[in-house]
Amino acid sequence: MKVKVLTVDEREVVRLGFDQMLLQTSSCISTGTCNTPSEALSHIRDNPGSTDVVLLGLQTGLNHKGVVCNLLDNGLKMVLFRITSDPYVNLNPIGSRVSGIVEPNASARDLEGALTSAVSSGPVGIRVDTPIAGVRLSPRQKQVLLLYASGEPAKRVATVTGLSLNTVHDYIDRIRVKYALAGRPVLARVDFYHRAVEDGLLPASVER
Repeated sequence: MKVKVLTVDEREVVRLGFDQMLLQTSSCISTGTCNTPSEALSHIRDNPGSTDVVLLGLQTGLNHKGVVCNLLDNGLKMVLFRITSDPYVNLNPIGSRVSGIVEPNASARDLEGALTSAVSSGPVGIRVDTPIAGVRLSPRQKQVLLLYASGEPAKRVATVTGLSLNTVHDYIDRIRVKYALAGRPVLARVDFYHRAVEDGLLPASVER
């Protein structure tokens, strides 16, 4: 049986793009698209059983947090996706309740994996109290994480590493996404420190 996916985003081109990606998968099928979470909630209530997981644009989710929480309260599984222009900040109260986050450069296979995992996961989605899942970071990403998690501002990280400030912010963004996909979201600055300690990259005594 295929995973039934409802795509929700305020941009038509994004909705159409994900519909095309879903056609490339073998285990997922699009059951419709909506502009906003409110439309999605109405669609799901009018068509019970039509949706297994909601594929929601991050920016759209941030614009409609209250309705997104209603969707989650109704037991819907949800996967967020972002594109380059989407901010990855202030996800509370939805960030810790979604089942996954898809990167901008995700392939159809990556998308399929996130959606099928969401359906097979427990009812709460991403949890911080589950067994810690490992995150694979490149040497440069580890360097940026260590500095940033130790309390260095992004501008100082750029100076120490020889990277541009924009590149440092890009690395920080990518680190956030990797931890989110592992079910260990980074929603605040202090979370970088906690993740680095959990993974043995920093001792717990480091000042922040």
